[in-house]
Amino acid sequence: MRRIGRWLLVTALLSVLLLCGWRLLPQPSWQQTRPQSTRVASRDGVLLRLTLASDERYRLWVPHADYPPQLIDALLLKEERWYHWHPGVNPVSVARALAGRLTDAESDVGASTLTMQLARIESGLNTRSYGGKARQMGRALSISASHDKAAVLEAYLNLAPMAGNVEGFGTASLVYFGKSAADLNLVEILTLAVLPQRPQLQAHAQGLQLTRFGHAARARLFDAWVKDHPEHEQFRSQIEAVTVLRRPSDLPFRAPHAVDQALRTASQRGALPARLVTTIDLRQQQILERELARYLDEQARMGFRNGSVLLVDAVDGEIRALVGSADYFDPSISGQINGTAIHRSPGSTLKPLLYGLAIDQGQIHPASVLRDVPTRFGPFSPENFDGEFVGPITAQEALVRSRNIPAVQIASRLGQPNLYSLLKAAQVADMARESHYGLSLVLGGGALSAQELAGLYGMLGRQGRHRRLGLIEGDAARESS
Repeated sequence: MRRIGRWLLVTALLSVLLLCGWRLLPQPSWQQTRPQSTRVASRDGVLLRLTLASDERYRLWVPHADYPPQLIDALLLKEERWYHWHPGVNPVSVARALAGRLTDAESDVGASTLTMQLARIESGLNTRSYGGKARQMGRALSISASHDKAAVLEAYLNLAPMAGNVEGFGTASLVYFGKSAADLNLVEILTLAVLPQRPQLQAHAQGLQLTRFGHAARARLFDAWVKDHPEHEQFRSQIEAVTVLRRPSDLPFRAPHAVDQALRTASQRGALPARLVTTIDLRQQQILERELARYLDEQARMGFRNGSVLLVDAVDGEIRALVGSADYFDPSISGQINGTAIHRSPGSTLKPLLYGLAIDQGQIHPASVLRDVPTRFGPFSPENFDGEFVGPITAQEALVRSRNIPAVQIASRLGQPNLYSLLKAAQVADMARESHYGLSLVLGGGALSAQELAGLYGMLGRQGRHRRLGLIEGDAARESS
């Protein structure tokens, strides 16, 4: 007996040492093994879009500390009260389930712990056979040996199936209730707690609802809950009533062109973050969308069907609102193309920059008299848009009236930097060689986007300092030059 006792003691000590050593080894992060969705928000935190992960599932990783204690309590009450007291497999539950199966082949007494459920989810195990169940138990023991209880619980909270292509309680809270898990009320918490085991929802006109099985499961969970929290009996009528959940298709899809651009920019820098905060002001975005729709409706008789608008904060260079087309979902106007990012001829919009350069170089001042007369500049013979010439004209008046001949005269006399150098310094994309444009550049001979033009105009209020526009929080400050 003494030998057996010593053997058991040594075995226990070795098991403890092995467990401690195992936990000291670096463990793979469950968060890193699953692709994540990206939550795109406005500058004040309003959700603009929740993207699908690369495997076409909605999945956001929410830290354990961000889940409300009531949700943790409800989950453990529903799944297993002994979660904190076993090594991943509950031997009492296993014995009970095995005994039930031996006496009744149709018995549905379960033995799965939360850790075993996590093992099945992460490894994709088929647990309907005895062999599959044994592998599940082995993996659950391995998980418990290498991770603490809080880490296992956090993984389950974030990987549990929550109906359809939604995974995790935090994601389900956002999708089905439009709020973070921390803001859930008791009825919503108990609703989510019954989803993982049989996560079926049924569609109705007003949204999604629990199946009859799910509704009954929630009622049973509430009965167990009020035994420990009798003060919550007041919620029984809400538990017995139908709870309407939002559909994934009801998720916000706001400022679509701005969100597309922000996601593309972020992905070019590396992996997309779980949360991407834009500079979009949602109130101003909605005003801009309404005003564009109103304008196009008024101008419909003239054949106008599409348009794009950009609103930029002149001080910090951040994009506050961006409407890339009249209707993102209208293929007849190529609605998904962002009109503010398309390169097209700027017409005469570069003239203020040209005059600014000339004033900086001492070539002119606002009262300088220029000549608006027929003039040849080598092979180039520019004309005014009205086909007429006004003769002597001040620089200020020539700019106000957008006369072409005086502008080309100024361009021909500029030193460095000239207009071409200015555009290159401002990183206007796809610029050809200077000789390609010649003096026609000031009359719209090149091409640039509305966003690039807005960045150039911002220089006029910053003593010539250029700052690329920012659409992701903090970008404009980093791009200042």
